[in-house]
Amino acid sequence: MWLAWEQGRRQRKLVGAWALQLRRVAPVVAAQVLMYCGATAYTWKTAFSAKYGKYSPGAVLIDRITDELFAGPDTLAINSCAAEGSFMAYLWAGRRTMVDMLVDIGPGKSLVYRMEAGRQLGYRRLRSLRDWLRNRPSAPPPKKLGMASPQ
Repeated sequence: MWLAWEQGRRQRKLVGAWALQLRRVAPVVAAQVLMYCGATAYTWKTAFSAKYGKYSPGAVLIDRITDELFAGPDTLAINSCAAEGSFMAYLWAGRRTMVDMLVDIGPGKSLVYRMEAGRQLGYRRLRSLRDWLRNRPSAPPPKKLGMASPQ
């Protein structure tokens, strides 16, 4: 296979993260930024050269990274940080349900908390409206009005 995982892969330490590169001789073909928190790795960004796009270098790199991370004892989970139905869903079969929570820990609800809660609620409602509009049956085409014939 022409896209081989570089022996002793190049890693650059980035503020608590690793940048991994897949190379073919000299040019970088694909790159992945991984962040870690405890025993979980987060695949934050994947980039690849459009020149090699038909060979799916990003998918190859993710496949190699996944194998390597789970082969070691330090990683128990990998989070793709991707929305449901994204390209990562085609690469990884297992999915855990994740939730976001907004918690106000102050003595009373602050204005900023209320604004953010309203923003999130509005966002969810607008997405629901968008989905409803996309999935509703389309209206039949309007009928052409013809000239009345004399009787």
